[in-house]
Amino acid sequence: MEPKQPVIFVNGVGTSQERLAAYMQLLKGAFAGRDVQLVHNATSVEEYLKKDLEKQTASIDALFTKLSSLVPEAPAAKNRRVTVLTHSHGTHILYEALKRMSPKMQDNFVVHTFGGITMIPNDMAHNVSIYINEGDLIGIPGNVGYDPQGTLANFLKIHNLMKSKGFGRAQAIIEQVALDKHDKLNPFNNGCTGESIAKFGSTFFGGCRMAKEEVEGEVKKYATPFTDYNIHLITPPQTQAADCHMSVNALCDAVIDRISRIIIQSDAETHLLYSFISQIHEIARQEAAQEL
Repeated sequence: MEPKQPVIFVNGVGTSQERLAAYMQLLKGAFAGRDVQLVHNATSVEEYLKKDLEKQTASIDALFTKLSSLVPEAPAAKNRRVTVLTHSHGTHILYEALKRMSPKMQDNFVVHTFGGITMIPNDMAHNVSIYINEGDLIGIPGNVGYDPQGTLANFLKIHNLMKSKGFGRAQAIIEQVALDKHDKLNPFNNGCTGESIAKFGSTFFGGCRMAKEEVEGEVKKYATPFTDYNIHLITPPQTQAADCHMSVNALCDAVIDRISRIIIQSDAETHLLYSFISQIHEIARQEAAQEL
């Protein structure tokens, strides 16, 4: 049997050599018997924050070159497609590399992103799966800068409505469109100027509803996370509840320790690749089963 293509991994910004080695060990353990290769994203946190494009472009070039070298001339057979795993900013590096490819070339790749600071739509690869942890303090806010349409933000709001109100997806989308449109028109959110009050009144009290085309456009926009993306929102295991007999001082110390770990050490567990270990092993298991 012809060996499967290697598994390619692209790391996020500022990943230390020690953590990178641990990530590679994790992936090689999950994809036992497969050739797991790293395409190193050397972008530092400082370069990322300063929007230093030179280092990012170098990483994009390296990934594009690597992926291109693995693509056959003929359309890829099922077992010859390349699996690409990305973490955090590594997802942005892959997104930019895929943008340089034709649709035929993109069809050679099966993509899995973990805590990505951007999202890759379904039509940019043969298959794309996006894994996001609820409460990810890096990946979710990171999407704001790369997602002017607010696709992930809309997904999370709709998901919360479905979860809290028991709505179906369609009902939650319609409800969220109405809520957000009301907030935009509400004069209390717009300085209570005469213009904002008049606009609010004419819309809701004068019977002048939004034009049908505008409503359809908003609904389509809010449905995009479900139609154009394959998002898997992961709810992390419940953290241990605080002891009800814990003293106020002890409780405050626990909160301060948690904040320092996130802010000072930049060690938000829900963003690290380790937090996706169950999903990674399931992906590896499914790919191994396809070989049989």
